[in-house]
Amino acid sequence: MLAPGWHRFVLPPAVLGAITAPVCKPASALFLAAAGFLAFFFRNPDREPPSDPRLMVSAADGRLLGRVMHVGPGDEEVESYLDEPVMVSVFMSPLDVHVNRAPFDGVVREVSRVRGRTVPAFRSSSATENHRAILLFEGRVPFLVRLVVGAVARRIDLYVEEGDRVRRGQPIGMIRLGSRVDVAVPRAHVDRVLVSVGDRVRAGETPIIRVKEGRRSGRADREVEDHQPA
Repeated sequence: MLAPGWHRFVLPPAVLGAITAPVCKPASALFLAAAGFLAFFFRNPDREPPSDPRLMVSAADGRLLGRVMHVGPGDEEVESYLDEPVMVSVFMSPLDVHVNRAPFDGVVREVSRVRGRTVPAFRSSSATENHRAILLFEGRVPFLVRLVVGAVARRIDLYVEEGDRVRRGQPIGMIRLGSRVDVAVPRAHVDRVLVSVGDRVRAGETPIIRVKEGRRSGRADREVEDHQPA
């Protein structure tokens, strides 16, 4: 399975490779190799979240050269959305799956895009300096996902908008080439952080935070329940 929009990138070099094959095999091989790499980059494998509903999962892959790069308090930008946030940040290398997934069930309450620079995503300063998209969710617990571009990436595609309901593990967006993704939740809702800096994680499957028992009341929480299938 490939991520939405794959055909705009994969098909042109594939077609050129087929067209140039009879007249210039080296050029054809380059075009086909480019198509193969882009198909690899746009891969979107199935993921199965854990059965425990209290587990918040990673929103990004950090496996092939990528990794967990920060576990701890959120920065000032994240603090403007959540009280005393606990944040887990994952660096995605160009070889990692770049489809990003919802870490928890919730309703999208706010989507913001911030213009910025394109410093390497593995630098801590990239979170508040680079182009980024911030998604604020409400539900059983409030949480935030921030998608940040890197030195090579230039575009963030979002698959959700304000008012959408998401389920844990559902694709919510994609950053093209190297990048980072931050997930944050208020400390008051955190029972235990389950990852450390340097850990490898898989989007939609690897637990990163266990939230506390109990449900908080509120409009957003009721709306999530209202969307439950009959």
